[in-house]
Amino acid sequence: MPIDFDSTETPDLWPATLDPVPEKAPATILKEQASALARKTQWKLRGSVETAVGRHGFTHTFQIIVPALQDYTYDLFVVSHGLEFYPVKVADGGSTKELKTEAEFLDWLGGQFRSQQTLHVIGSLLRQVA
Repeated sequence: MPIDFDSTETPDLWPATLDPVPEKAPATILKEQASALARKTQWKLRGSVETAVGRHGFTHTFQIIVPALQDYTYDLFVVSHGLEFYPVKVADGGSTKELKTEAEFLDWLGGQFRSQQTLHVIGSLLRQVA
């Protein structure tokens, strides 16, 4: 169908629907896990995701916050990606790796949350507010 440019209104040239990509955004996954941490600790600890937007993409820092300790904040790990969600780069302490799919990211994330280091940090923070 030809576009009528003699009209007084500018025509809408966009497709009828604009659908999001089928994958869940890494930031969404992290925010869901942040909420789960708060529920599991009866809100003694809160998860938070700080997002920075840069020229080459997005950087998300997963934090554990302790409201009872003047909002003490512990940075657990950092996740970054470009406009496309995957591959995603993850950094925890000294190591960095690239994960190619959402499934790899979820697997890595579960490992981080169950790691001895993370459990030690959470246990220490919970003892501070007991």
